[in-house]
Amino acid sequence: MIVNKDEIQELNSKVDYLINRFEELVVRDVSLPLKSEVDIEIDDTVDINGAAKIVNRSTSTLYTRCSENTIPFFRDPGNRISFSKRQLLDWMKSDQPYSETKTSTSKMCKNRSRFSKK
Repeated sequence: MIVNKDEIQELNSKVDYLINRFEELVVRDVSLPLKSEVDIEIDDTVDINGAAKIVNRSTSTLYTRCSENTIPFFRDPGNRISFSKRQLLDWMKSDQPYSETKTSTSKMCKNRSRFSKK
């Protein structure tokens, strides 16, 4: 494959653009305050049972809400579902009211009925 001088210059300019853009994004993101799982205080975290008591719902309902991503949660290093008390309380106060009716059937329920023996 033969590459001429113009093609090399064009590629170099594209690489330079990408490097500059990447640096802009990194600098911008570093200047933003980080809100991550590390920022959540240890005393603030609860497991599924503690979250069920806070929101006054069953653990199975919370597992469903987690699978639908309709409730704030994170996974701890052991891959267990954990919740921040602060985030749960903020979520309960937010404009997204908790729906008593099931809005959608979870994938597991759909697959269970689809593959069940008849």
